[in-house]
Amino acid sequence: MLPLAFTMLFREFAPGERGLALGTLGIPTLLAPALGPILGGYIVTFASWQLIFFINIPIGIVAVILATLFLREARAPGRSHFDLPGFITAAYGLAALLYAFSETTTAGWGSVKVLGFLFSGALSLIAFIAIEITTANRGVQPLLDLRLFTNRSFAAGNIALVFVIFGLFGSFFLIPIYLQVLRGQSAFQAGLILLPQALAAMVSVVVGGRLVDRIGVKAVVIPGLLLLGFATWQLTFITLNSPFWWLQLLLVLLGLSLGLTGQPLVVAALADISEAQQVADASTITTVTRSVAASMGVALLATYVQTQTKVHFTHLAEQVTASSSLGQLLPRLQGLFLLHGADAQSARSAALQLIARLLQRQGYLLALQDAFFVVIALIALAIVATLFVKEKRRSAPSQESPESDAGESAPKEPALVG
Repeated sequence: MLPLAFTMLFREFAPGERGLALGTLGIPTLLAPALGPILGGYIVTFASWQLIFFINIPIGIVAVILATLFLREARAPGRSHFDLPGFITAAYGLAALLYAFSETTTAGWGSVKVLGFLFSGALSLIAFIAIEITTANRGVQPLLDLRLFTNRSFAAGNIALVFVIFGLFGSFFLIPIYLQVLRGQSAFQAGLILLPQALAAMVSVVVGGRLVDRIGVKAVVIPGLLLLGFATWQLTFITLNSPFWWLQLLLVLLGLSLGLTGQPLVVAALADISEAQQVADASTITTVTRSVAASMGVALLATYVQTQTKVHFTHLAEQVTASSSLGQLLPRLQGLFLLHGADAQSARSAALQLIARLLQRQGYLLALQDAFFVVIALIALAIVATLFVKEKRRSAPSQESPESDAGESAPKEPALVG
């Protein structure tokens, strides 16, 4: 649905108004992450997790009614061909890669299953690219017109968007794990802690959209990326005892940076796209880019944290000697278990298990810190990509109109996609 929403906005709003329009569109998009963790956490904690899947039914019914009442039908002129080979290869390729990445935490990178899906998914996407280019060169409408990547702003905007979404959504995945696994918070409590982040993003996405219309994309996105980098750098100092108010402050900064980077980069990617059909293709590609980057960011960072946890655990375990602090703690723990009625062997085993859990927690924390450093590197790459975004000259408001920007092929009357 997001590609359709982008297409509607770009057909209905003049170039100087699109930043604010996309920012407004981002409010409901960010409202769900604000309320989702709280509502989902409440359901998981106090009800049944199966109930989560039934919530979509009444929401979907209301959405269908509103769409029927307020959206007007519009059809792209001249588009009747459906690229079935492109659809099949794209669907399988993306699904196979995402499944392979998600399985690496349990099966490992070297497993036959993971390697098989990685290889077949990559081949399928290569075939998809070949099919799309061949179809477009034959003068037939492809599923996605990949020739749009020859547009510098479109390519640079999407590349920067990949790095930003990859890192941001990876961070948004890691922080709830930190709260629940290492700090012992329930899903509901974690949702409440995350609420300020989403509220900050809702505010900044509107402000960022208006600023893009006034001062341009780079002047908004680059400071937003620097803010994101600063907040992520602070997260590398997170400990098992970090105060929640400090964490919430950093989450607010992350939310603000999301609003100053995500939607403005979409504006940058679509700034030089004028024809109606190209806007539809470009918005679809950008939406797919965001979705794939978010999914892969979560999967790859989760795998990285899992791998680094094992590395740090092994390193920490090697440092436990008779003279180390944990080594000196071992006989005290044994004595404590003996006082509670355990025999000597059981007391030693219980003491070793407790020390192993302490090492596991510390190893997991160090792995999270490593993951945040990876996010910082991605932010640096996003800044470089943003420098290649071409600033679109802003015309006077009286000279701007959706029709003039949409090209001659666009219909003259307002049309909404249903």
